[in-house]
Amino acid sequence: MSNFCMPITEPKNEPVKDYLPGSEEINLLNTVLAVYHQAGPKEVAMAIEAAMDSKQAWMDFEWSQRASIFLKMAAKTMSSCTIRQTLT
Repeated sequence: MSNFCMPITEPKNEPVKDYLPGSEEINLLNTVLAVYHQAGPKEVAMAIEAAMDSKQAWMDFEWSQRASIFLKMAAKTMSSCTIRQTLT
């Protein structure tokens, strides 16, 4: 068992967005949805197969390693998200 101790930071709420017609938030959301809706049964099957192929490797990681991956992903998302940079 690992003696890993992860610091817990004070949670902060994100700003509430209105998603009004014509707003930057709604335009970006519509753009993202327009891309993702184009996936068909073949792409869905490929995504499921890829997820199942990586399941055991993911389960072999200790919880602290998995948490580290999610924290890194969250940090990169927060630093590169154009919505947050533009609206905050």
